[in-house]
Amino acid sequence: RIGSFAPAAMLVDAVDAMDNDDPKADENIRAVKEEGGLVEAVRDCINAACSEFEISRQKVLLRAAALGKAFCDNRQDQSGMSEQFLNACNTLRSLNVLRHRSIG
Repeated sequence: RIGSFAPAAMLVDAVDAMDNDDPKADENIRAVKEEGGLVEAVRDCINAACSEFEISRQKVLLRAAALGKAFCDNRQDQSGMSEQFLNACNTLRSLNVLRHRSIG
C-alpha cells in the first residue's frame, strides 16, 4: 500500500531507494530493525512474492526479503528464512516457467 508503515512495505521501499542511490534505504532498514519487525517483514515479503502473479513484482519482493535477511542478527532466524527464501525462489521459478505457452 502506498505510504504504508508496515515493516514489509518499508523493506520494499528500501529496495526502491537503493535502486535510486537514496540514503532513505538505510533509514528504512534501521527503522524496521529497531521496531523488531525485521524477521516478520522478510517472511511477509517472501509470502507476498509467492502470492504475486506478476514476475517483476515477485522480483522486487524477493529482493526486499533478501535485503532484510542480510540485516538479521540471529543466525537461527537467518537459517529459517534462508530455507523459506530458497523454497519460494524454486517454486516461483518452476511456476513461472510453466506459465509460458511453449512449455505449459
